[in-house]
Formats: sequence, C-alpha cells, structure tokens
Amino acid sequence: LFWVLAVSGVCLYVMLDTSAEGAFRSIDQLSRAPWQPGGILRSLHRYAADGFIVVTLAHLLREGLHGRYSGFRRFSWLTGILLLLTVIPGVVAFVAALVMRAYPLDDAALAGMQDTLAQRRAQEA
Repeated sequence: LFWVLAVSGVCLYVMLDTSAEGAFRSIDQLSRAPWQPGGILRSLHRYAADGFIVVTLAHLLREGLHGRYSGFRRFSWLTGILLLLTVIPGVVAFVAALVMRAYPLDDAALAGMQDTLAQRRAQEA
C-alpha cells in the first residue's frame, strides 16, 4: 500500500495544479470526470490511503497485544508510535471530509444559523 500511495501521490502532484488559487479547481475537475485516468488515479490514491490507515492501526494493535513493545523492541515500538502521529492528520482529514459531506454549509445555512443564534440571545436578554 505504501508504494501505491507514493506512486499515485507523485503522479497526482505532477498532474494537478498545486497553487493556492488553482488547487480546488484542479481537484474539482478530477471529481467531475470520475472515469477519466485522473479520477481513477485520485480514487486509487484515496482508497489506498484509507487502507494504509486501517492496516497501520491493525498492526499497532497486534504488536501491542503480543507484548512486542518491551526489551530490545522498545526503539522500534517508539518509532512506530511516532509514525502513528503522522497517520493522525490523515484520519482527521478523512473524518472532516465525511462531516463536510454530511452537513454542507453554504451561505444560506450559515445565515440561518446566525439568525437562530441572534433570536436565542434576544430571548435570553
């Protein structure tokens, strides 16, 4: 999975516009044409990243349950924990993407939330 992630990540980096102005537009174009090579590559990269997180957490659990974190393996365990800290942003990004899809916030929704908050404050006063 690591090499799938590395190769697909490098290919996406080369294909996409990584500037601050063009990154969203570039990803949006890939998302709108899912059966094109770029969309397939993006999907492959995303699912490989999800799989990598699952495999990493399963490996951590297995090693912990077998007690392989003491003795001469302590250094390996500690470096693995440090590597786990690099996985956490991926998990947070995945959950954030799910939340944004579940609760899309546009200007009308934000304005409605502000109006509701203003009404509650007026009732409390």
